[in-house]
Amino acid sequence: MSLEWLWALPLSVRLAVLLSAEPAVQEVWLYGSRAMGRHRPGSAIDLSLLHELPESLAQHVARVGRRLVPG
Repeated sequence: MSLEWLWALPLSVRLAVLLSAEPAVQEVWLYGSRAMGRHRPGSAIDLSLLHELPESLAQHVARVGRRLVPG
C-alpha cells in the first residue's frame, strides 16, 4: 500500500497516523517549539513515546538501565 498521500498532511498528523498503527505505542508526546507552534525550518522534532516493551527487552532494561523518574 502506498503512503504517498501522507506527505500532503501536516507533520503532526503524519506522525499520529504512522505511530497509531503500532500497537505497542500507548502515547506520543510532542513538545518543544513544534508543540508550541514556534518552530522554524530545520527545528527539531521533540517526541517522547510511551510503549510496551517486549519481555526480552524489558528484562534487558531492568539489568542495565536506571529509571530516572519513578513510575
